[in-house]
Amino acid sequence: MRVSCRQSKLLHNQLIKIILMSFLFLTSCQTTSKKDSSLNFTDTQKWGEEEDHFRKNWKPVFVDLTPEALNLKIDPPREHSQAFQREKTYLLALQGMRSEHDLKEIEIQKHVCGFYFDGFRLGFNRNLDNFLMDAYMDSRLLGFRAKAFYNRIRPSFSVPGLTPSIENPGHPAYPSNHSIQATLMALILGEIVPNNKATYLNSARRIARNRELAGVHYPSDSEYGMSLAFAVFERLVKNKTFQERLSEFKGKKFKMVTRKIKTEKKDSNACLNYTKSYAIKNGVW
Repeated sequence: MRVSCRQSKLLHNQLIKIILMSFLFLTSCQTTSKKDSSLNFTDTQKWGEEEDHFRKNWKPVFVDLTPEALNLKIDPPREHSQAFQREKTYLLALQGMRSEHDLKEIEIQKHVCGFYFDGFRLGFNRNLDNFLMDAYMDSRLLGFRAKAFYNRIRPSFSVPGLTPSIENPGHPAYPSNHSIQATLMALILGEIVPNNKATYLNSARRIARNRELAGVHYPSDSEYGMSLAFAVFERLVKNKTFQERLSEFKGKKFKMVTRKIKTEKKDSNACLNYTKSYAIKNGVW
């Protein structure tokens, strides 16, 4: 059968359309596949029972915040971005730098009783401890709200070859609550002992970095956590109740009890007993 010039042209155009549609379909499949390969926290882990209980039962003392209320929503690096690739390289390099001392400190700092600020730790200044813990818990709730929103996977599920030195916590990675809470505690302590503020903040940075060293946080988790802590602190200093309670610890009348040995077992027990009683009293245990 002879095909006219007009028919040939129509067939040619139809063929081009078919090829083009096939290309677009395949491209869309590849794009979808690439997107679907990005796992979230809830694809790999479940929220822990203690974390769930806290989120439902903690009643904010000073501030009831969300990242939106702070005007501080910052997305973590996307999985296929150069920034994320740099984070992966960094975490793998850190893994090879863990020392026995680091591992011991990381283990202790899993709990707030491992937070040590130039001689200060919870368990030896009851009124100040309660004040700090109230602010700490408010910031913890903020952190969990942000974590639930971003739902970021823990590093060991996205960085081949990375093995955490401790168990992955039962909540998403972003932001780092250790970074939020340690930084906020340092800022508050810095209001009480201004000459030690820089030292306290250095301790907070070390606590946050140790979580990266442990392989349970990305650097961007720590950075966002620190930003949130400063934003929370700005709100706290404008809060009347916070300022009234803070005034109890400012001036010559208050003498802070400090400890020289941060890993002393009796110190740890004193702190653990205190935090347990605090949690039970406030219904978050």
